[in-house]
Amino acid sequence: MGPPRPWAFPEAESTVAPNGLRILLVDLPGQHVLSLRLALPAPVADETPGTEGSTLLMARCLDEGTTTHSATELAEVAERHGIALGAGAGEQGVHLGLEVTARHLPAAVELLLECLTEPTFPAPEVSRLVRHRLTDLAHELADPTGCAGHEFRTAYFDPQDRAHLPLGGSASTVGTLTSDVLADRHAGLSPVGGTLVLAGDLSDVPDAAGLLSSTFGSWRSTAVPAAIGGASRRAPDASGWCWCPAPARRRPS
Repeated sequence: MGPPRPWAFPEAESTVAPNGLRILLVDLPGQHVLSLRLALPAPVADETPGTEGSTLLMARCLDEGTTTHSATELAEVAERHGIALGAGAGEQGVHLGLEVTARHLPAAVELLLECLTEPTFPAPEVSRLVRHRLTDLAHELADPTGCAGHEFRTAYFDPQDRAHLPLGGSASTVGTLTSDVLADRHAGLSPVGGTLVLAGDLSDVPDAAGLLSSTFGSWRSTAVPAAIGGASRRAPDASGWCWCPAPARRRPS
């Protein structure tokens, strides 16, 4: 084997869909399993007080049933075409993604668009996800690292700032989440300010930009595009805090 050949990440091809969604295409020859990621602005700071955690649960519930397919039917369609779906949330927005071969990309795109635009948030599924999230919170607080993180967040950030609570909400807020709350949070999503990235070997996708523009570009929303917020505020008594890394351990001689 010789020395590794020089390599640079390819330049992304950029376009904008009719609805304002930014589309990036990254051609990676030889990468035959395509990866698609959609990021939409939806800051958790915009959650209605008392519903903290609704953004994360809303994202997780997108594939739990639509007006066209039940959760079981969605899973069957995904399995039939070899589609791996996923969704989650961060401090500034929600993200959806999938992995699929080029052959089944059109079906995968249609399925992801359906989950994004037609979710029904079935009450039984919402209740199940709420229970799972409450269990996760209990596990976090039972773990020393999770407990320390929780106490730090509570003490360091301003009580009036969203960062004072976990991204996925607290036990008191998550326990109140319902289908209506998640549907209301979903209604705030908009393609404006969003970015869609497709990466992989695009040689077998004749018109990737056209495919994404005709599908995700057809999504219309009356929601006012969310504004990305600034840095989280510290608690009044945390202004003098500083973080110092632990000293490196010496290796035994």
